[in-house]
Amino acid sequence: MIYYNGFKESLVDVLEIKKGITSFVGAGGKTTIINKIAKEIKESVAITTTTKIYIPKEYYEKVEDAKNCKKRIVYIGKKFNNEKLKMSIEAKDILKEFDYVLVEADGSKRLPIKMPNKNEPIIPKGNNKTILIAGIDALNKNIAQVCHRSEIVSNFLNKKISDVLELDDFVKIINFGYDNIDKVIINKIENKNDFENGKKIAKKSFRQVILTGGFI
Repeated sequence: MIYYNGFKESLVDVLEIKKGITSFVGAGGKTTIINKIAKEIKESVAITTTTKIYIPKEYYEKVEDAKNCKKRIVYIGKKFNNEKLKMSIEAKDILKEFDYVLVEADGSKRLPIKMPNKNEPIIPKGNNKTILIAGIDALNKNIAQVCHRSEIVSNFLNKKISDVLELDDFVKIINFGYDNIDKVIINKIENKNDFENGKKIAKKSFRQVILTGGFI
């Protein structure tokens, strides 16, 4: 089934995100999607990571301090190497004080698509739902240019890293690149061509796919 995130539909609704822990994996806009979802939720939201993310403007290391700040949306984590934020407390413990916990559970080096290594993704204990994200801007570009873990991707697709990532390759990655995925977001739909390609990918996928971006 294909969903389109438009003006009358929220990501919370189409992804069927409920109270509890939701993890986001893959590449192509995880942080942007998480922040959009957090703003749509009316109850309290804590955003954290099981990997490392860029440091937000404001964050709290202790869940008690995050709760006492009285803000509806907070980041929880601790500074790592002065430029990244990593987990300071497990998501299941954060959930004791917040209605929703949104977890960035996979690294991607800001590339639009990826496949995990044997230690990825890092899904937290008590996770309710896992959302896979991939950027349509990876399509028809060299694997080495757009894929995080490009060697893994090229081996998986039986291609060279200098080869182009074609539409059927994209489908294969979102279908079989990750296990235990509840829904897929194809992000960065910015024009009609992106939209048509996104629909083709969604129709070929056996997963539930949501298309998001400025064109939708």
